[in-house]
Amino acid sequence: MELKIKPIGQTEKYRFERLTEHEFLFHSDNNFYYITSRRLSYKVKDFKLNKINGNRFAIKCINKSALLNPLLRTHMQYGTNDSFLADMQGINSFLYGRAKIFQDKTIREILFELQYLKPHTRYLRFGAAGARPRDGHPGGEVVELSFIDGSNGGGISKTQSGYLPKHSIFSQRIPLYESDHQTLRDERTIYSHTAFLPFKNDNTKSNNICFSINAKTNDSINVLEVVDSVVKGYGLKAYGIQVAVSASKKSTVFPLIIGRVLKHLPNTKIKTLQMAKNIASEQTFSLRPKQQALLFGTYFKRVEKDWEKFRKGRPYEPHGHIHALIIGGKQLDYQHNLFHLRSLSVSLGNKCDVIITPIWQIVQIKPVLNKKGRIIDKASLKTIVSYKKNG
Repeated sequence: MELKIKPIGQTEKYRFERLTEHEFLFHSDNNFYYITSRRLSYKVKDFKLNKINGNRFAIKCINKSALLNPLLRTHMQYGTNDSFLADMQGINSFLYGRAKIFQDKTIREILFELQYLKPHTRYLRFGAAGARPRDGHPGGEVVELSFIDGSNGGGISKTQSGYLPKHSIFSQRIPLYESDHQTLRDERTIYSHTAFLPFKNDNTKSNNICFSINAKTNDSINVLEVVDSVVKGYGLKAYGIQVAVSASKKSTVFPLIIGRVLKHLPNTKIKTLQMAKNIASEQTFSLRPKQQALLFGTYFKRVEKDWEKFRKGRPYEPHGHIHALIIGGKQLDYQHNLFHLRSLSVSLGNKCDVIITPIWQIVQIKPVLNKKGRIIDKASLKTIVSYKKNG
């Protein structure tokens, strides 16, 4: 089901203030947002995938026609050196139970103002976000999947959310629409971490890295750990990731998934790990023949000091922030249908295709309070930076 994304419009009233070369303050609808825009400095290394092959698995480069999923074959037309990541909010809104609601159009307004969205350019956007129950829609974990027109920020979307039905520990999925069932809902919650990949025309070189992971035995192969080895080999500091996984009828061990879905949004500060576990349903389940799992996510080293302190030094999303959904076949009672991915393992006879898009440009956006030249994180209520107000 395709949903319409409303253009950001030319009549929106907002104010954009440059603080430093890479820091900005955005004021829209009585809300303030602190923005950092940066370009990473690194080169993609010349790396041979067979260097990490072993007795348990083999990796090989594949072309577009060999991809398992037709949607991902289409997506191979996107991804250039102008690809970028856009993060709205981090984990602080979850940790502190504050500043949980924002509008997706705000992200697109900021990207338009910073000229990340370029006229006459079509973008594939994918990644992870959240939505709350509202107006009869259940909300939930969100797989963001859209095509954006760089000229106006509008477009079309296949974005869906995964929610927990009453008395169930496993999620179902539903298009993330407004009450008209035709327009993509604009409101998001907790975070939005997405990649924007420009369409590759005939004169633009694609920088996508496309490969398959093939298990040689029935031993479980951790897909995210293999991906970590691949991106380390190429020297990548940031990337978008898309994965398609399936099992054949001949498989004796099916792909194993650990997925997590929130039961409800946090209303107070998360003080213990048990509190964080209690508001979510984390389940382990397998993929069956005729089903595919599609994964969409992003990675760069996200520095979340409060989260790391809470987790006693453990980094936030060390393998990237990835959401996933299951398509094809019949959903079973013991499977999440859309979820935050925690782990994925494959074995002999399973098919696993991966597209990695290197990223150099990152935009991070935080909802803030602006008090007498102090920019305060709206979630943690800690001062981010002080500045001298113009005028």
